[in-house]
Amino acid sequence: QSRNETSYKGTRMDTSWTPVVSSNIEALRHNPEGLFVKFKGGTVYQYLEVPRDIFVSLCSAESVGAAFHRLVKNQYEFSKVTT
Repeated sequence: QSRNETSYKGTRMDTSWTPVVSSNIEALRHNPEGLFVKFKGGTVYQYLEVPRDIFVSLCSAESVGAAFHRLVKNQYEFSKVTT
């Protein structure tokens, strides 16, 4: 593995995060397997098969948390990656 890749649940992925301004979400990242959300406190969740345009919308949203709740939460299958 290269320096900027890591393995989660057997998958390789870019480890670069996009920081966001939010009271609850620290950063976002997207790859072909979906959207990764790092919450304040360090917990990371993977949301499966989230299209890249949703990621772009979240990154540019006036309220990242509201956009996340509207566009992602309860819309996509997810799993906890880290605590």
